[in-house]
Amino acid sequence: MRENTNRLRVKVATSLCTGLGTRAWAAGERPKMDLQLFEFESCPFCRKVRQALGALDLPVVIFPCPRKGRVYRPSLAKYGKIQVPFLIDPNRDFHACESRTIIKYLFANYGSEAAPFRYYSDILVPLGSLASVFRFPSGAIARSGNQPEQLIELFAVEGSLSCMRVREMLCDLEIAYRLVPVAKNSRHQEQLKSRSKQAELPWLSDINTSQEFVGADAICEYLRRTYSSAS
Repeated sequence: MRENTNRLRVKVATSLCTGLGTRAWAAGERPKMDLQLFEFESCPFCRKVRQALGALDLPVVIFPCPRKGRVYRPSLAKYGKIQVPFLIDPNRDFHACESRTIIKYLFANYGSEAAPFRYYSDILVPLGSLASVFRFPSGAIARSGNQPEQLIELFAVEGSLSCMRVREMLCDLEIAYRLVPVAKNSRHQEQLKSRSKQAELPWLSDINTSQEFVGADAICEYLRRTYSSAS
């Protein structure tokens, strides 16, 4: 019952945000090296950036920075202050915080047109935050975890409770991962099918253990068993 209620909340919040990030439509130039995003799952401003990445069909390396985080959050201090979302583009020697600045930059450099107002405006932030506020503290506060040596890869899409659950756990455990957005019309759909032999999301591949999992239940159980020091 609770899961169905949470699923409905995510669906409503996504619909109120006009489905931002659920369809790839503005892909332009592709970066040679992955972008890097410091964020935490339950932050509505970080959600805005992920929505833009979904529209632009851009993979990104996520460095989770939940509250009380000790793995990646302190490293932001060298840029002046600890604030998320924070984007680093190694292709252009660019870095910036503030979701509005980041989103306009992404569309200007990797989009087929300028960023639409609905993507960078803060008007929809309260609506978008509804998807996470009822799940607090999931995706917000760090828990003790063990760090993998190499990046885990996650194929996911915004607006999906199953994908949100996996991102929440990765965030809570402060596990860096490569996020591959698989929105509607995404070019990554074929890549997902060829690698997983199916199109179901979320799908996770862990090069550290040579294991692959599909579905939130299986993935979260694997992450808990493998990387949570409390397990």
